[in-house]
Amino acid sequence: MGEEAIARVREMGKEKGVKVSGKLIGSSSAVQGIIEAAKEEKVDLIVVGSHGRTHFLDVPVGNVTRKLVSARKPCPVMVVPVS
Repeated sequence: MGEEAIARVREMGKEKGVKVSGKLIGSSSAVQGIIEAAKEEKVDLIVVGSHGRTHFLDVPVGNVTRKLVSARKPCPVMVVPVS
């Protein structure tokens, strides 16, 4: 399932002329795993989807997204709605 999602996002990026990389992360903390992967890969931007279950700064976000936006990280985070 995860590999299929990564492949779909890569294809969407390719269609728009954007280089996209994706990685399945095994970590006890999703937020820490994302931050560590961003550091290792030297990414320019972290893009996360949100189901919008709660609100943070008037933006509907989930718990992991809220923590990621608030955390110390090596690059900006873009939050996009899943729907």
